[in-house]
Amino acid sequence: VPPSGAPVEWPSHGVARCPTKQPPMAPRRWKPPSHIDERLPSAGSPASDEAVARATTQSEAWSLFAPLQVPNCGDWLAAGQPGERDRRGQTFAQFARPGPHRSFPTRRKATIELVPFGATGLSNEHLELLAECVRAHYCLPCRIGTTLSAEAALAAGRGREAGYGPQVTTEAVHADLARAVRPDAFLTLAITGHDLTKEAPEWNFVFGEASASNSTGVFSFARYRDGATSDAHFLRRCCMVLVHEVGHLFGIKHCVWARCIMNGSNHLEESERRPFAFCPTDLRKLSDTLARATGSFDPAARERAIGAFFEQAGFQTDLAESEKRLALVSLRL
Repeated sequence: VPPSGAPVEWPSHGVARCPTKQPPMAPRRWKPPSHIDERLPSAGSPASDEAVARATTQSEAWSLFAPLQVPNCGDWLAAGQPGERDRRGQTFAQFARPGPHRSFPTRRKATIELVPFGATGLSNEHLELLAECVRAHYCLPCRIGTTLSAEAALAAGRGREAGYGPQVTTEAVHADLARAVRPDAFLTLAITGHDLTKEAPEWNFVFGEASASNSTGVFSFARYRDGATSDAHFLRRCCMVLVHEVGHLFGIKHCVWARCIMNGSNHLEESERRPFAFCPTDLRKLSDTLARATGSFDPAARERAIGAFFEQAGFQTDLAESEKRLALVSLRL
């Protein structure tokens, strides 16, 4: 955990070239860890009825989440990729430790604000669906803010381009966004149709990035129309990256325990392998944060709101999976 005041940033996705040469004695291929330690009571803890019940419930919940596979070259967790540093994962115990990596809403600062950054290409209906998606997943108020101009950020990008028009750097967006944060905003996220990258030249592009030190995030859907089979398919991609970025701003790091919305990704194919849901470990992180901040957390009410959003947005497959989770969330995780 970085010291207080140090910048904490999670680029959700990045691209680096795969190595062309292998060392003479190549190490064994990395395999994703098991989630077994996350679903059972900790070693040496009393085997109370509550602990056993929680373990049983989580075991059933984990059955709804497929395990991660060994990464291929170019995937998020592959050797030489930015996600290689995510391989150790973040357990609930690590997340729960006090420190600047966690953010809590308060009575005065509880709203999540979505700020259009330059041209978005989204209708007002789409923008409202994005806000409803956030409300359902995070149980907090969410509003659409005033559009910010992207002209200065485009000029600072010095004409960088990677096939999707002029790029803006996440650093420039975070700087503009920090000046626009409103007093009651817990988190502020820019949404843009401009392609994103980072200032460092080795980055080709990023889909989004969260800055915990500023409580700001940014995501782009410039690449999300590629191969989209419908308007709903495109909207689903936008909603998923939005939920992912907000998760980072709560302090939840990239997940390696199972297929989860908090998995990283380097490309759209990898991104679409993720389910539209938090795995049991990451849901526990969110529930702990909201319970501490508001005094209560109702997982069943949350899942019902998510199901209603999926139905409204036309995400039928996600709705069916949500109904399965709703059958379990009334039990304590």
